[in-house]
Amino acid sequence: MRNKVIFAALLLLGFSACSLSPQYDEGVVWQYNLDYDVVAGVVQEGSSVFFADEKGNIFNVWMDTGNLKWFRTISNQNIVLLYSTEILGNGFLFVVSTNSGSSEATLRKYGTDYGDLVAQTNLPILPSANYLVYTNSTLDPVLILHSAQKIVAVKINNNPFQIDSFTSIDVNLSKIVKVLYGDNNFYIFDYDGTIVKTDNTFFSVTSKETLMNIYGSAIYYGFNQKLYVGGSVGILVFDAYNNLTALSEENITGMEVKYSSLLINPIYKKLYAGFSKYNNPGIGKYDISAALNQNWFCRTYDPFTYSPIYYSDGLNVVAGIDDNGFINVVNADTGVIMFINKYLGLVTRPNLKWARDYYGKTVYIPVNNPPRVFCFSLEYAVSQQN
Repeated sequence: MRNKVIFAALLLLGFSACSLSPQYDEGVVWQYNLDYDVVAGVVQEGSSVFFADEKGNIFNVWMDTGNLKWFRTISNQNIVLLYSTEILGNGFLFVVSTNSGSSEATLRKYGTDYGDLVAQTNLPILPSANYLVYTNSTLDPVLILHSAQKIVAVKINNNPFQIDSFTSIDVNLSKIVKVLYGDNNFYIFDYDGTIVKTDNTFFSVTSKETLMNIYGSAIYYGFNQKLYVGGSVGILVFDAYNNLTALSEENITGMEVKYSSLLINPIYKKLYAGFSKYNNPGIGKYDISAALNQNWFCRTYDPFTYSPIYYSDGLNVVAGIDDNGFINVVNADTGVIMFINKYLGLVTRPNLKWARDYYGKTVYIPVNNPPRVFCFSLEYAVSQQN
């Protein structure tokens, strides 16, 4: 394992954020080099950012410097996902892993300050890396995990964990790729194009068949109670309140959205999407205050297959890593590319996440080939616009 940080930042006492020094490298404040691929993270809690590699190593680094805070290894385990949060004033990191034979899964809960193991339990399923956290009617945070055909709900502030299994949803599902929650209902998305709506106990099932593959990019918007679902033919829109009625007049077709997550700015009622077709790659912005309506489409050199799409409200820019490893920073008003000339690395896995500092102007980006985690200043990228 390499514990190497390339650092080009000035630490300002009292602030937990990356701050550029005159020695910055094209927006890179620091980078943390790893020997093995990043498989989970980046997630942020307090002054820390967390990520894990394919050898079962978990890293907690200071968000402002990239220096290692603590490090844990779960031997002979494959890290599936990381989730961090604060519960009753204390920070916790939740880690889901499977054993080397992928026959058993374990959920562990660590304190974020010192990496102390607080609780752990075996899980009744082998979860995907795609997870959901919501607050139930008794204000308990609940972690929703799923395998290809089964779902479990874990009350994560209980010690020991309380686990409820939902293994008999009355719809034939080939491969669950995502679960959403909204307005007291769950929405389950299957790779073969099936969308399932249930109540908050995963009963009272309504289903809808679509003519596309769904890879895991979907979002629910409570303002208009609609589902926006990315897939092999573009973005499809459904009335979540009215039995998943297809709103075909709003669909964006002839495109493709794979693992790049759809993003909604709820204040301005805008939807952002990264498209993965090689003959029509780019980032799109859509107004969703009424019917879905395109504001702009920024055609890029390369597609966006795996990278999240990030929006900075402080800078009013959209960003993502294209499939050639370059960070694209786009003006959110005009759709004009502002910055594209920095290679960071390839994003080769779904469900890797970006984290942000407290101001939203700096982001923490995991890449592979080579495996690294960057603290990158979007403010620098904006400053390079002529």
